[in-house]
Amino acid sequence: MRLVRRRTKKRKGSPKKRSETRQGYVFEATAATSVRRVNWAPLAAFWRSHDGVVLSVLLLAAATWASYLFFGTDDFYVYSMAVEGNLAVPEQEIFETSGLDGQSIFWIDPQHAAEVVARLPDIKAAEVSCELPNRVTVRVEERQAQVVWQWQDRQFWVDDYGVVLNPRGVLSEALIIQDDSPAPPRLGGRVDAEAVLAAQQLHDLRPQLRAVSYDPNRGLVLESQTGCPVYLGVGGDMASRLAIWEALEADLRKQGIRPAYIDLRYPQRPVYRQL
Repeated sequence: MRLVRRRTKKRKGSPKKRSETRQGYVFEATAATSVRRVNWAPLAAFWRSHDGVVLSVLLLAAATWASYLFFGTDDFYVYSMAVEGNLAVPEQEIFETSGLDGQSIFWIDPQHAAEVVARLPDIKAAEVSCELPNRVTVRVEERQAQVVWQWQDRQFWVDDYGVVLNPRGVLSEALIIQDDSPAPPRLGGRVDAEAVLAAQQLHDLRPQLRAVSYDPNRGLVLESQTGCPVYLGVGGDMASRLAIWEALEADLRKQGIRPAYIDLRYPQRPVYRQL
């Protein structure tokens, strides 16, 4: 038996045909290919006519995301701080005074924060620095208490400049100045700095001296061996006043004079009053 291959007549206008032969029969398959091309012209025209609007939308979206990132999370908010240079003032007190708890790191004014911390009576100077994401460091210089200032039964600490400080612990070996003023000193205010200087010099000259009185009008006041008050005044020449006191008291003893008081506020013109 002979296999016969038949041909089919090609139709006009029909697509290109591919023939396959199987067992003497002819199978025709049409291979049609098509490519769909995208027309970008409308999109390009839209961008050219609305490029400002699209750019604004993109910038708004970016700004919204940045706002959420910076202000919608806790990553950039301050809830603690590092404190350096403090010995007497607790870190928590400095942190609470600064007012930075819960503040965004972007809204902190370091200069203003330093000024607020420096208002503490015990702080002489302060410096504040900030680092992302939420780190704040405060460096302080504390005032150094020199004497104990006592008014009635209340005690304060006072530094070289006469600034009244909080008493924190025990100020060992410090001279006590007993204030006879009608009103107590104000915490963070100032007392007579010249009286503090005089008390320090007096304590250096007489280390065994534990307390001295202070009168707003007469300065430092001590009691002589005869029981009369000695008005030493204030200032930085306590050594010469003590020397004049000793010489004057020795001369008065020789003369048998018992003074009611001795006034050395003006060392060049010592004054006494006889009983």
